[in-house]
Amino acid sequence: MASPIEVLANHDGILEIGFNDKCLRAEALVQQIGIALLEAGAGCNYSLFLNFRGVDFFSSAMIFKLCALYGRAVAKHGKQYRIVFCGLHAGMADVFRITRMNRDKVRQAANRQAALAAIRSLAPPLLEEVQA
Repeated sequence: MASPIEVLANHDGILEIGFNDKCLRAEALVQQIGIALLEAGAGCNYSLFLNFRGVDFFSSAMIFKLCALYGRAVAKHGKQYRIVFCGLHAGMADVFRITRMNRDKVRQAANRQAALAAIRSLAPPLLEEVQA
């Protein structure tokens, strides 16, 4: 079975991860994504960059999976661990604002360059939305 995620690039230890499905809804798919992200994140340098370009929808289960991923990463690596998102369309970005994930758990950037800059420049534990 093909992986539900794809490592798009390794930017000096910052993994850029993309998703191979447009709709991240099915419970089995969300579980596979969680496992694949944990495996990919195990080898990265305290930073994970999730590029949602091409994703049209994700379920609340996907949001909970991302929260769990962040929690496990912080437990393993400490609060310096960073997860940055980009490529979210407006509706998906609103979900992260409403759930406060963009302030409490992860960063959101407007594009790839802003996401990489955010990961490289943010000094933990600053947790505010990155503006680009």
